[in-house]
Amino acid sequence: MNLNFDHDLYSQSHVPSDVVIRFLAETLPRLGWGKNCEEVVMDVGCGDGDITTNFILPLFPRLKTMLAFDSLPKMIDVANKQNSHPRIEYAIADIEDWSSLQQWEEQITHLMSVHCFHWLRDQRKAFRNSYRLLKSSGEAAFIFFLEASFFTACLEIQRNPKWCHFFNEIESYIPDSHHQKHNLFFYKKMLKEVGFQIIYSKRRRIKDVLPSDEDYINFFTSVCALVAHVPADKKEEFRTDLFEEILKHNGRDINGLPFHRGTIIELVVKKN
Repeated sequence: MNLNFDHDLYSQSHVPSDVVIRFLAETLPRLGWGKNCEEVVMDVGCGDGDITTNFILPLFPRLKTMLAFDSLPKMIDVANKQNSHPRIEYAIADIEDWSSLQQWEEQITHLMSVHCFHWLRDQRKAFRNSYRLLKSSGEAAFIFFLEASFFTACLEIQRNPKWCHFFNEIESYIPDSHHQKHNLFFYKKMLKEVGFQIIYSKRRRIKDVLPSDEDYINFFTSVCALVAHVPADKKEEFRTDLFEEILKHNGRDINGLPFHRGTIIELVVKKN
């Protein structure tokens, strides 16, 4: 996976949504996560490590060790600088590339991934690799977007005559679930075919309100794969057009703050 995220801008502007916080702080503990000793936990697609340290680590008071990895080396640099912790080991690895993961085969008791799987090209392979990483009876939790107005906006601006010539044969990383309208049943079937037992599943429509226009555009610019292909002297204009396109597919709340709509899926599974 070769995403060109702006790691500094992402780290400055990313704020975990209420849905993510509720999944980590309420749903997983209710399902028994964090009650055992000697846990070996893995965070797949950890980004800058903010969620790893502030929301995942507190779930496991008797944690033995946590392995957190991302495929983007610069994100791991940020994680090591800003969110280091003696019980967390950050690494560069790719959940779609088994050769980068095999050292941890069947060592993990709990694996989780927050907003990573919608960026993947081969989700089935990633689920298979997750299965191989888990110990017998190990559990995994996934939360990711099925579809999002951000993805729609990226597709629109990629086709815009003003910008399209910069994006010839460029991978925009819009997930198949957005294009194909995959649903909860699709993923439950896939996970069962991989070998997992489904413990919990939920599809949610969400509406995330961001605290300001600046935070809004900074965050979405940081995770838009198209930005890296725009010439430096055009980037600010592109940011403005991207902001307007995303806002057009969403809107503002009663306080005038911009929001973002999408559909996410929450899954908790167990290795048979």
